[in-house]
Amino acid sequence: MDLSVINTIASTREAELKFQIPQTEEAKRGNEKQKEMGFKEAIRLHYKAVIWSLLLSVSCLMEAYDQKILFGFTGLPVYQKRFGEEVSPGKYSLSSKWTTLLTNGVHFGQIIGLFIAGIVVERIGYRYSIIGAMAVAAGIIFILFFAQNLHMLFAGGFIFGIPQGFFITLSTTYATDICPMALRPYLTTWNNMCWTIGALIVTGILAGFSNTTSEWGWRIPYAIQWAWIPIVTVICIFAPESPWWLVRMGKIEEARKSLARLSNEEDADEIEATISMIKETNEYEKKIQEGTTYMDCFRGSSWRRTEISCMCGALSPMCGFALTGYGTYFFEQAGLRASQAYYFGIGLSFLSLFMDVVNWFLMARIGRRPLILFGVAMNTMILFIIGCLGIHENKNTGWGLGGVSVAASVLCFSMITSLAVVPEVPSTRLRNKTTVISRNVYNVFSIYNNVLTTYMINATGWGWGPKAGFYWSGSSAIFLIWAFFRLAETKGRTPTELDFLFEKGVPARNFNSANIQLDDEINYTEVSVHEKEKS
Repeated sequence: MDLSVINTIASTREAELKFQIPQTEEAKRGNEKQKEMGFKEAIRLHYKAVIWSLLLSVSCLMEAYDQKILFGFTGLPVYQKRFGEEVSPGKYSLSSKWTTLLTNGVHFGQIIGLFIAGIVVERIGYRYSIIGAMAVAAGIIFILFFAQNLHMLFAGGFIFGIPQGFFITLSTTYATDICPMALRPYLTTWNNMCWTIGALIVTGILAGFSNTTSEWGWRIPYAIQWAWIPIVTVICIFAPESPWWLVRMGKIEEARKSLARLSNEEDADEIEATISMIKETNEYEKKIQEGTTYMDCFRGSSWRRTEISCMCGALSPMCGFALTGYGTYFFEQAGLRASQAYYFGIGLSFLSLFMDVVNWFLMARIGRRPLILFGVAMNTMILFIIGCLGIHENKNTGWGLGGVSVAASVLCFSMITSLAVVPEVPSTRLRNKTTVISRNVYNVFSIYNNVLTTYMINATGWGWGPKAGFYWSGSSAIFLIWAFFRLAETKGRTPTELDFLFEKGVPARNFNSANIQLDDEINYTEVSVHEKEKS
């Protein structure tokens, strides 16, 4: 990949912007250390934070398993026979109505759970929030395990979505809170990888039970969900709490102890410098905007930050990600046996994992904005090609090439959806609530897309086939235009710097070039962005 092409797409030659941020000497030292710390030093000094972040991300893996199992059951023969209708002698299938309800019910539950999580975590912290959600999930699994009809399955899936709302957001924002800036993109991206790994686990388990004729073929996969709960609960009991949350609660001494557990630094002065940085960032954000309610996410400079988080949350459903889920279906239509198409689906999952790893290196080198712009531009073009292939006169060739193009599209989606933008952009005081809003935007668009794409692709619906790529190509192009003008770069920026840049209304294309100088003096003269651009 030619990195110069990516940078050309993402950057413009603007006049350098210079600002000064008032900070005490200790806070200044803590801020500068965050910016100067490289990857190797961050791993050496903060490997404990890395370990705790990786361990707590198991909850994200559990959420992926829980959600994918509901989708996967719709194609399981024993499940279809138990809850479906006989469509031909010896062949059963769930109706389109119930397939839609079961697959989207969990999204409705997640919307409620996410809003609750954003409130609860600010009151009791990350650890107890996740432990409480695990306890609720343990009880709800009984509804799914002992389900007697489709109504029980829908109710169980809907209610199960509520604790899932906690797992989705808290593991990501926890990683952002406890890890130094140099490791932030790697560990937030890891949560996305856990989602892919969870989907792979589901695929393997369902494949193992695909020939089972008894009801245990669908009950055992539900029961396996209980195995996650004690593991995650024990991890949360021993995990250190977020020092950012502790400082906001006024528990400074506990924050010091948490930082000591998260780092390998024995120098008390370094820990004190980090505490000072957190305290002053918190006070600065309170000065800009005092409230921490959901409504505050749409006030002042937080409105722009919420917009970016929500648009990035809507990125995959807006840009046709639902279409990539039909890669296996494309190849089945082209004449491949179901087993062959099934292995193709597994290949797509591994392809996505590979691109997640590649992104670790790309993000560290070129940032988030260039990668997203390049990925969306390529995806727009590939989706258009998929649409063109749907016009091909030879049906089998058209569907087959459409499937290959879907595989190429997966590469682009892995590039643009595994980035750490959503939890990085909000202020630290509104991070959880903004992330919740962003995820719910994703859920709403996902529900819309699940229904729309089903009608687009299936012969019993509109029968567009690969021609659906035209629709999603247009949607992707709209997002590309938005991203060019509105998506800000967060690479190499501390929370304090991001607060200042958003407060001053710096244009998105200037975020990377703006020069911010820390100032020891509390009193200073503010210079507007426009004045600096003129100079």
